[in-house]
Amino acid sequence: MRDVEVIESAEAAAAALDPVRARLLGELAVPASAAGLAARVGIARQKVNYHLKALEAHGLVELSEERRHGGITERVLQASAARSLDLNRCPRIARNLARRPAGAADLAAQPASR
Repeated sequence: MRDVEVIESAEAAAAALDPVRARLLGELAVPASAAGLAARVGIARQKVNYHLKALEAHGLVELSEERRHGGITERVLQASAARSLDLNRCPRIARNLARRPAGAADLAAQPASR
């Protein structure tokens, strides 16, 4: 798990900012399956799984391990980073990162915001 995830796409930011998904991301600092997470947060497993698939599609959660129980495979996921940062909502931070050598290469393709 990385310390910080930089969210550059509006779709990924929207997924991370959804209240249910934000709560699930916070809970996934500790790896969990959809069933385990559902029990922790008190939401139906099917609904948790729906939200986890959306988060995974945007790279905000990642597969930690797969556990086999008979003919069933349990997928254990974790947040891809401890914290997420939406550069579209923080242009000052984006400019400051772009000035640093380590961040310059990552942000070179982004248009400068004023």
